[in-house]
Amino acid sequence: MAAGLGDDAVDGGQAGASAFAFVLHMDSDHDDANLVQGAIDLGHNLGLTVVAEGVEGAAHVAALHQLGCDIAQGFHYARPMRPNDFTDWLRTHETTPSTVEISAVP
Repeated sequence: MAAGLGDDAVDGGQAGASAFAFVLHMDSDHDDANLVQGAIDLGHNLGLTVVAEGVEGAAHVAALHQLGCDIAQGFHYARPMRPNDFTDWLRTHETTPSTVEISAVP
């Protein structure tokens, strides 16, 4: 399960996507939830801002907020899009820092 936490898991102060693949099942798998909590704690102990990737629902956002995660990204917020579509999307969404922080649940 922790195979994704290799040498490249932390690069330039940001955790790699493989380190947070556990977010997908953290609400149903106790071991994954423990790994996410450990990754969050490790990042904070190293003075890093922790970014969870793969967030697909409000339940993940709430759980990550409760665990102390700083920022989340994933399909819950937006699907991948073309640059022109992103420009349109950006115009219709609030872009203050609170929308980036995990405490903001859309």
